[in-house]
Amino acid sequence: MQLNHVYHRDLLLDKLADVTGTETNLHAFAGLIWKTGKWTINPATRSRSYFYFQHA
Repeated sequence: MQLNHVYHRDLLLDKLADVTGTETNLHAFAGLIWKTGKWTINPATRSRSYFYFQHA
């Protein structure tokens, strides 16, 4: 993995670092469908994404 200084995401200006690392992404979603008569109720919840970056 490299850390570079770029211009407009496509022109490489200079290499800042050559690193190794890990990336973790964690998220969750839960939902429930409840039917009563002609009504359908669908409550749900979603947790925010958690990103963890570590370089050595």
